[in-house]
Amino acid sequence: MIDKEKIEKIILETLPQDKTEGIYIFGSYNTEFFDEDSDIDIGWFCKNVTDEQRVLLEYELEQKIGREVDLVIPNKNRILFLNEVLAGRPIGKLSEEFCEWFDRNIDEIMYIAQDLIAMM
Repeated sequence: MIDKEKIEKIILETLPQDKTEGIYIFGSYNTEFFDEDSDIDIGWFCKNVTDEQRVLLEYELEQKIGREVDLVIPNKNRILFLNEVLAGRPIGKLSEEFCEWFDRNIDEIMYIAQDLIAMM
């Protein structure tokens, strides 16, 4: 199995940095349940990327890493999913613009997510 350091290096080298605001790895990757059958969940905060470009990059990552990849571009309005992604671990550099957005919104995201979970 390819080690996590190499996986993260491949992700950072594959996703175009000029379009990247932040990259988070979430899901089982950050837990003791991550194994050779696990996929890799990547939340990619980016600018001006079409769904076709996202799918091609997802495929490229799968080929380079040798396992299934779920490359998602989080919608900043889908609070529960956004909360799940942000609970993951960032890799690489976060843009200044993203950090400012995060600082302005993280408390509200967590508050709303907790309320939504409580209503379930």
